[in-house]
Amino acid sequence: MDSEPRKKKKQQQLHIFFVPHFANGHMTAILHTAKLLAAEHGARSTLVTTPGNAYIFNDTINDATRSGLSMQLLLLPFPDVGLPPGCESTASIPQTAENRFLLHKAGYLLREPFEGLLHEHLPDCIVGDAMSLWCADVAESFHIPYVQFNVSSPFAFCVLETVYSQAAHHNADASTDTIGPLTGLPHPLVLQRTELTLPAEYVDMYMGDLVRILRRSIGVIHNSFCELAPEYLDAIVKSGRIKRLWCVGPLQLSSTTISTNAPKNWEWIKKWLDTKEKESVVCVSFGTEWQFSHEQLRQLAIGLDSSGHSFVWILKGEDDTMAEWMPEGFYERVEGRGLVITEWAPQFMILNHPALGASICHCGWNSGIESVCAGLPVIAWPLHSEQFLNERFFVEALKIGVRIIEGDMREPKLKSEKVVSAEKVREAVMNILGSGEEVKEMRRKAKEYSKLAKMAMEKGGSSKLELSSLFEELTLIAQDKRNAAAAATS
Repeated sequence: MDSEPRKKKKQQQLHIFFVPHFANGHMTAILHTAKLLAAEHGARSTLVTTPGNAYIFNDTINDATRSGLSMQLLLLPFPDVGLPPGCESTASIPQTAENRFLLHKAGYLLREPFEGLLHEHLPDCIVGDAMSLWCADVAESFHIPYVQFNVSSPFAFCVLETVYSQAAHHNADASTDTIGPLTGLPHPLVLQRTELTLPAEYVDMYMGDLVRILRRSIGVIHNSFCELAPEYLDAIVKSGRIKRLWCVGPLQLSSTTISTNAPKNWEWIKKWLDTKEKESVVCVSFGTEWQFSHEQLRQLAIGLDSSGHSFVWILKGEDDTMAEWMPEGFYERVEGRGLVITEWAPQFMILNHPALGASICHCGWNSGIESVCAGLPVIAWPLHSEQFLNERFFVEALKIGVRIIEGDMREPKLKSEKVVSAEKVREAVMNILGSGEEVKEMRRKAKEYSKLAKMAMEKGGSSKLELSSLFEELTLIAQDKRNAAAAATS
């Protein structure tokens, strides 16, 4: 007698397709959102990616299904676009503009096999990455509701939308090579033209497509929380470009999505950190995608050494070349106060250890908001994409960061071989781990944002309420669609 109610419930279960971009940070953020909706609201979450990226999803999905959650992974064949075999993400390709273009092209070539999955599975909704705009066009052709997942910060989204709507990128000051001041933002802002990292015609092309898709989308999901610079969230909504904005993070703080099993190397890393004084260590990490020139790595090493402060340097992928650039005697000089890790490291655990006092990061949004969660001020060192805008957010809007790149150094590293000097590194580390009043205020603000972030992810917090609102709206739309289909056939 119980089989019929269970069958009916299964038929009414909200089925969501999640389609991330080929970048580790994008994939993990959208995976965590999918698991949250499955665990806390009973959604059926289907992740779609390619074989070379399956390893990012497998453990989480396997754990979820063993615990009774409705999650699955579907694979699309990666098209031949001229990339080496197995290179299916931004972390696995050699970092050139051409390779990034080929990876972007590969996404568009997935359209036909993706349509086959839709015919087979008929999801109620598609959540697609803001870097996978082709997915929105497919959703429209199938009359499937579409929600955009934006892995960038709301601040960066707001600034880019303002630049585009005001055509400010076409009116750069020739004498100073600056854009602005931009009007209509909560705070006055003047950008260097190179901070957009793309030529004006590419800004027009991408933002034009993005705005077109946003008009057709139900709304946008962000890995942020409502209490973090809410004036910029208000500015996004007031722009009229989007119908709805849901801030459901920081996803890094969700007990539902984060494994409680510490990785094997955490034991010896923690043991080393336990020997350090409170707030005395800086963590240095530039994500999974970028590799510095040997000269830049050498200057960074000299700067960390000469600062006299303790540091953890996550240097994955460089162990085979270190002899070519590492300063002679470096390990002997930093013994006991410098820890160099050349394998994957649990960055979030490191940042949240009491010994940590600051981080040096590339201002990718996932890494940046991890520092916010940990209550740490940042030395902001942007490299490409929207990272220069995120840097401005940390330094100018939140006032929890110091800038290390100034003047003509502020350009994407795909186009530049300019090197940040060891002296700049030394000064930045000594400043942010110092005892000046300005740094004390940064620490106070960073800890306050950390407190707000944790409250947002607690039961009844703003992000939990936003996630519930998202689920309820998608469920209502799906039910209305089912009712309309039933009425049409009756």
